[in-house]
Amino acid sequence: MSISPIDELHDRVEKSAKTRFNADRRLLKHAKLSVWTTAFTSIALIAISVWDALGLTHLQPKLLISALQIISSVFILVYSVILSTKDYGVKAKEMHLCGLALSDLRLRLYPLLGTAVSLIDYAKYSLEYSEIMAKFPNHEDVDYQRMKITHSYYKIDRTIFGHWSDRVMFYYHYCVEFLHYYVVIAIEIGLAYWVITARA
Repeated sequence: MSISPIDELHDRVEKSAKTRFNADRRLLKHAKLSVWTTAFTSIALIAISVWDALGLTHLQPKLLISALQIISSVFILVYSVILSTKDYGVKAKEMHLCGLALSDLRLRLYPLLGTAVSLIDYAKYSLEYSEIMAKFPNHEDVDYQRMKITHSYYKIDRTIFGHWSDRVMFYYHYCVEFLHYYVVIAIEIGLAYWVITARA
């Protein structure tokens, strides 16, 4: 059974909208984790410096304390630069606005599904879709992968292996993308704990 052009356009708009909302969520998570990483690293640096200044740490040599302070300072610098250059919050808002515009178009296309639409109307809707997509930045592959494993269209006529390989690839890429935040937070908490609890 062949799919009509308007049905195909509706499907494309729906997939694009879902993908853009996925990008919005991913970018907001980046923004939050960047702030949390900077905050935890700053707290660790302050704790290490205060403990050292008050003479409460028994780590020797003192060069080790200086090295830990430098490491923490570098982490703060790196994540501050990431926050300012990546502009995750602004990009997330753009993705959200794109998703809303696409959702509005999808709702206007929905009543036309299964009907005969003139070429002029189809061209009008197709042009609107292209203009929306051109107005905003593109998403990442991981956003599309997430849409594939959650969108019902992709669940039809899929083998178990194909479905699970898509899930494994998505979770792998998603975890790798965010892993560095958790590693840095864990390192900083560990360093601060080590300095604070060090015994002579």
